[in-house]
Amino acid sequence: MSNEEKKTGFWVSLSVLSLFMLSQTSFIVNPVLSNLAALYPDVPYYVITMVSTVISLISIPMAYIGGALAGQKVKFKTLTIIAIACVLIGGLAPYFYDGFYFLFATRIVVGAGLGLSQPFGNALVIALFKGKKQEDMSGYGMIFQNISGVIFNIASGYLAVFNLKYVWLLHLVQVIPLILVVLFLPEPEKQTAEKVQKTSIKVWQLPLGVHIEGFMYSFFLLVLMYPYLLNTSSVITGEGIGTTALAGTINSAYTVGGLISGFTFAFLFRKLKKFTIPAALLCEGLALAVMAYTKTPIAFIIASAVIGFMKFTQWPNIFLDFNKYLGETNKLEAAGLASGMFFVWLNVGAFFCSFWIGLLAKITGNNNPRLPMRVGCVGLVICAVIWGLLILLNKIHPAMPEESQK
Repeated sequence: MSNEEKKTGFWVSLSVLSLFMLSQTSFIVNPVLSNLAALYPDVPYYVITMVSTVISLISIPMAYIGGALAGQKVKFKTLTIIAIACVLIGGLAPYFYDGFYFLFATRIVVGAGLGLSQPFGNALVIALFKGKKQEDMSGYGMIFQNISGVIFNIASGYLAVFNLKYVWLLHLVQVIPLILVVLFLPEPEKQTAEKVQKTSIKVWQLPLGVHIEGFMYSFFLLVLMYPYLLNTSSVITGEGIGTTALAGTINSAYTVGGLISGFTFAFLFRKLKKFTIPAALLCEGLALAVMAYTKTPIAFIIASAVIGFMKFTQWPNIFLDFNKYLGETNKLEAAGLASGMFFVWLNVGAFFCSFWIGLLAKITGNNNPRLPMRVGCVGLVICAVIWGLLILLNKIHPAMPEESQK
């Protein structure tokens, strides 16, 4: 076996792929939010949801810190071990003490670890693998990520049926990537100063279309949709429809839908062309309406899968639109900046969802966990109609399939 093969062999590949399941750790808590609300009755529900969403907020600065330090000032391997340790320790800690503020603090530690590791999976794929192996590893990474999300959601819901404390033991799975990284992850070659290019483009210099679509998708539309993932457990257990096991299954269906969309996007994009996003938004809104009004478990599961499918059908289309707006000038630098801006808004939007749930309850005087879903489905349908009309009136010019192939 050559040195190159040793550097990218089975165990090295597995150690890199194991990092992709780290990001899904944040979803472990979603199916049991209603259990936490029952455990801490004096804490407002929107604050309870922050146990999940605070991770997104903390991830933002930590992702920048990780990206700035990795491979330049601190070894990739060292930072990766620190990140996994934060997720493992922060995730396990509530098993030993269940005070709410302690729990909240431990989720911040988990968020720090997830944010720190956020750039590493794809960065290590690019740094360690070449050619077709690099492409394959990128695809395998997304599969690992989605499958682990499904497993975490379902396992969390089922464990909570027996004992809420058992949910925190799920974080023990991070021992696997920790061992793999310690034993098998090689350190990528350090970039020379000549290879590290500093971008000369500022956020405000990006095309207006990038800002509008980036904000609409990764913040505004996310705020309309995401509360259903946070409130599903309250609806299911509060209305006696099922247990947290069902809530976990419903939430995992969202990830399954997203996974399936990866295999069908190219086909749908060729068929729907510039109307891919408004069509997906319309279907997402209708599926959320089902979530908002149904009491049938199978309808919940199917609707959740459709929402995930439609959300992740929009995702790559947004980046194709970015590609068109950016044109050819400074494309590589601008694309990286636009992508970074997109994920910042995504994390901010996820955190803001907790305040959105509380704001709706305060304005309406209605604490029904279905309320954000009902508002969200109407908002998504309205956005779909407006988006489609703007395309018909030539006010916006989204990417077309033939353009994406040039």
